[in-house]
Amino acid sequence: MEFEELLVIAGALKTGLLASVYEKKQTAKELASANNYDLRAVEIVMEALKELGLIALASQKYEIKPAAYPYVRKDHPDYGASGVLHTARRIENWTRLDEAIKTGKSQTSRRKPEELEAFVGAMDEFSKNNASELVSIALKEHPQ
Repeated sequence: MEFEELLVIAGALKTGLLASVYEKKQTAKELASANNYDLRAVEIVMEALKELGLIALASQKYEIKPAAYPYVRKDHPDYGASGVLHTARRIENWTRLDEAIKTGKSQTSRRKPEELEAFVGAMDEFSKNNASELVSIALKEHPQ
């Protein structure tokens, strides 16, 4: 996944746009109005999500597609919203590298509660996806 795609998905997760469409089909105007968001910005993000194959547009209403389930259903076996949110935060931190170089000070901000939750969730997702492979590598390196 390209970083731009990841950031679009992260934005849709942070603002609740994907969750709202998962709950019920809605127009861009309904999504913007319900959340007090800018209509044009909502339309642009929803079109980007449509291009990514995560939502569809039918009768002017956006609806979720199964490809988006890993981002909106915590019970999905490939749940990955936490990893996306954590990676987006990491990207945001790296964009401040120039300030760190100039000042010599870390530009990483304290995690907000939802960011800490995303970090913990991302570590859980990572371990589920990689634990058996890591154990195999460790056993090859250090056989008993």
